[in-house]
Amino acid sequence: VSSSLGQGTCFHIQMPLRQPLIVGPNVPAVAPVPCGDCVFVVEDEDALRRALERQLAAEGYRVQGFANAHAFLDGAPRAEVACIVSDVRMPGLSGLDLQAALARGGNHWPIIFISGHADVPTSVHAMKAGAAAFLPKPFAQAELLAAVADALASADAALRLKPDLVD
Repeated sequence: VSSSLGQGTCFHIQMPLRQPLIVGPNVPAVAPVPCGDCVFVVEDEDALRRALERQLAAEGYRVQGFANAHAFLDGAPRAEVACIVSDVRMPGLSGLDLQAALARGGNHWPIIFISGHADVPTSVHAMKAGAAAFLPKPFAQAELLAAVADALASADAALRLKPDLVD
């Protein structure tokens, strides 16, 4: 609690993080999707996908992993507030193809691209198409967490602006 003369009183409340949820091909779901504040990880490298899932879950996010863009689109995840962390280059549909497919379907969840093969034209294309961030591999955990926090804040703000969803 802090108080300033003529400014009022400010209360700071800290609450514990919710239990992390990891949903993936080798981990049974603890809670059903849909969920709020979900992070969907689309990465074809199993070890990296699991590492990202663990890092994000440790920060309190609900996480669901997919081995490729087809699996993500076939799984049809649902969430009000979500973001996607996706590799750019994957077998089958690329991350950019996933971004375009979601946009065609009217889904505008923020996408954070990660890539070990980043080049300027690809990153420019992704950002012009609405990517929230583009992180070249290797990236620092702090960079990823900041990008996810920003993307979820953006998704939450966009949801609040929709007139049919406001109380």
